Amino acid sequence: DYFGTIAWRDDGSGPVQLGLYDGGNRADTGLVSNEPVAINTHGLAVGEAARYQNGVVSGTDAWIDNGSGPIRVGLRGGDYESSSGQASIRVGALNNAGWSAGTSNTYDGDSVVGRHGWIDNGNGTTRIAQGAGPYRYDFVSVFGLDDQGQAYGSAPRLNQAGESLNRNDAWLYDGTDTHRIGLTGPEFTDA
Repeated sequence: DYFGTIAWRDDGSGPVQLGLYDGGNRADTGLVSNEPVAINTHGLAVGEAARYQNGVVSGTDAWIDNGSGPIRVGLRGGDYESSSGQASIRVGALNNAGWSAGTSNTYDGDSVVGRHGWIDNGNGTTRIAQGAGPYRYDFVSVFGLDDQGQAYGSAPRLNQAGESLNRNDAWLYDGTDTHRIGLTGPEFTDA
C-alpha cells in the first residue's frame, strides 16, 4: 500500500493511475509523489516522481506512460546521479509522436555542476543543446518540443573554457544541431 500524490488520467471508462510507485520512488512509509506534467492528444502522459532514500526525498525521476505502464525517461546514472544517490531528472514537454524532452542535473560528488537537455524518442535518450556556434551550454532549460522532434529553450552562454559571458541564449534543437535563435544581431548583443 502507498499514499501521497497520485497521478491519473481518465481514459473515458474511469481514472487510470499514472507514474512510478516502486523501488526508489516509494518511501519506506509508503509515501509517494507523482505529478503529471503533460498529456498529448493520444492520451500519452509524462510526469515526475519523487525519489526517496531512507524516507527522505532525494530528487525526481521523469516518466512517460504509454498506456501500458510507466517508463523512466531522461539522462540517468553516471554523472547524472550524485555520489549520495540524488538526481534531478525533469520532464518539460511531450509531443503527439510520444517523444518527451527535459533536463537532468549533472554532479561532481554531491555538487550540481550542470543541467543537460535531453529528448527521448521511445527508443532512447539523446543529449541536446550542448551549445551553438562558439558557445557552450552547461545549464540548459527546455521549454517545448514540437511534433517533428524539435526542442527549444534557453541557457546561459559560456565560452568553450566554461567561463560565463553574462548573456543568455534562446536555442532551437532541430533534431541534429543546436542553433541560437531570437534577437542576436549587434544591436541586441555584443556577439
